[in-house]
Amino acid sequence: MTRKEQLLLAGFAVAICVGAGALLLHGRLSAQQGAEIVVAPEAAKVAPAVSAASPATRPDLAAPAPIEAPVPEPEVTPQITAAVKGAVRRPGVYGLDPGSRVQDLIEAAGGKLDEADLSDINLAAKLIDGSTLILPSRGTALAEGRRIELRAGQQASALNPPEYTLSGWRASAGTSTPSPSTAPGKAAAAQPAKEETGPINLNTASAERLDSLPGVGPITAQKIIDYRTRTPFTSVDDLKNINGIGDKKLESLRPLVTVQ
Repeated sequence: MTRKEQLLLAGFAVAICVGAGALLLHGRLSAQQGAEIVVAPEAAKVAPAVSAASPATRPDLAAPAPIEAPVPEPEVTPQITAAVKGAVRRPGVYGLDPGSRVQDLIEAAGGKLDEADLSDINLAAKLIDGSTLILPSRGTALAEGRRIELRAGQQASALNPPEYTLSGWRASAGTSTPSPSTAPGKAAAAQPAKEETGPINLNTASAERLDSLPGVGPITAQKIIDYRTRTPFTSVDDLKNINGIGDKKLESLRPLVTVQ
């Protein structure tokens, strides 16, 4: 073998060794890159993996606060304020529901007294706000020997607004709305009542005077007037001819009336 051939063979062997070394180095690097990275448990405790924030730690994902519904204020029902005086158990000022009647006001005051005269009181009348109801007392008769003194009872029409009395209601039947400005006592100021003493004359007494008798209301008083128009009374006993007056009522009226 010549010197030139030996040099070529030696160069070829060196090239093979260099290529083999390069291949071996490349294989080791690839093995290192594909190796699995294992984290020790101690490292995991020190630096835990960061996970997605929960809704509780993220303000944008937190549940909205509940909205409280507004509590409606209770409705206040306006009341009618009226006073009651006279022959009632508890006179005073009372507040009643709208649409209340005179009867309701009397019941709120504990009811009427025994001497109360309701013959001309319109119990079904609607209450007027700011008004006063006065229940009159019946007339009384005082006997002094042979002399009988009659103390006439109060006139409801002279004490109350006209809407609160039957006589005033009939007189103002053409009006539709009661006037709250009507004050008690105006009727008395317009027509002053003339006080009379002594027994009531059945042949000349007015309907109001007859109405003031105990147990005699506006209807019975009108019956007495109708009767005397046809046949004047000749005796107190003629009252038995009036429908609604019996023996018991006649005896209670006998000392209070007369025939002239």
